[in-house]
Order: sequence, then structure tokens, then C-alpha cells
Amino acid sequence: MADDDDVQALEAQFFAQLQTRTSSVNQSLRASKPVEALRVALQDAPLASKDASLKQANYELILSAIQSVAQNDDQIRAFLEICDADSADVLMKYLYRGLRTPENSAILLKFHAMLLEKAGMGCIVRAIVDRKTA
Repeated sequence: MADDDDVQALEAQFFAQLQTRTSSVNQSLRASKPVEALRVALQDAPLASKDASLKQANYELILSAIQSVAQNDDQIRAFLEICDADSADVLMKYLYRGLRTPENSAILLKFHAMLLEKAGMGCIVRAIVDRKTA
């Protein structure tokens, strides 16, 4: 029974973090700071969550930031300059999640190519083999 309580508490924490990130991302997007929006969107992604609605909501938040950054190749490069290895791996997981459907595939593939160039093949391997999914 305590395990169920722990799982529920963790999921509640994930939802609270998502609400905070959503607010920060939306504020950055309104301020025309898409690179900052994507950086914030990728922080503390709930990869360990089992809640499908939480994962979907987080994906949609990250996708909105990706779409904003992808409007300009210079913005993609600017993001990749500040992107650390962990953020690159998380981003790659969300790119692959987005590529499950044909919507937004052009944007996601462009981002994928540029991320691959910066982060290398290891980023792809880590995104695919990690048990924690986007």
C-alpha cells in the first residue's frame, strides 16, 4: 500500500513540475525567447512517469517549444550551443516520439539532423536503449 502512495506522490510531483515548466515556457514564448523556452521545456522531463496523460502533456509542451525554435536554423544552432549531453538525449527521445506520427515530421527531422551533427550517434543509441521513454 505504501508503494502506491509513493507512486501517487511521485506522479503528483511530476504534474506540479509540468505546470511550473508550462508557465515558464509560455512566458518565454510570449517574450520571443524560443531557445530559452526549449531549454526550460526539457528540464526535469517526467521520463520515469507511467502516466500517459502526463507524458502526452509534456510532449505537447516540448513540441510547442521545438516548433518555435525550428522556425529559424540560427535559433536551432543557438539552442544546440547551450544544450548539454543530458538535454540532447532527452530531446532525441522526444524527437523520436514525435516521429511516430507524420505530423510535424519535417520540423522534427530537421532538428534530428542538426542534433545528430552536434551530439553524435551516441545520442541516438542512448535515446533508443534507455528504458525510460518520452
